[in-house]
Amino acid sequence: MKHYFQKLSSIDFLQIVKYYIVGAFINVGGYVAFLVLLREQMEPKLAASLLYVIGALISFWLNRKLVFDSSVHIRTSLLRLVFMLLAGYVLNILMLYIFVDLYKAAAWLIQIFSVILVSVFFYLVNKFYVHESDNL
Repeated sequence: MKHYFQKLSSIDFLQIVKYYIVGAFINVGGYVAFLVLLREQMEPKLAASLLYVIGALISFWLNRKLVFDSSVHIRTSLLRLVFMLLAGYVLNILMLYIFVDLYKAAAWLIQIFSVILVSVFFYLVNKFYVHESDNL
């Protein structure tokens, strides 16, 4: 348990700021693209899926270089990224299914909440799994 508290104490405020600047850039662009695709009558889950892959690849590269200054071997971090993305994807699609399909909430509103929840999850997984090296 002590190991987890040591890891949490390694959270750096400047790193969080950089992470969220990169994330804001990716998510604002992705959300605008999501709205455009909805306007063009694309099904919300398909639009979210397409934009998820594009945003994830851009975000991975920017976070690796600008935020975490990762020295983890690229194949290792990409494999870890796939697991993280699958978990985040399931969370996003599940939120759309439950709140849009079952409860008839507006897709645009649910996607905002999903972006926030998934971004916190992704910061923690990026820091402690995808880009974690032995020297943390």
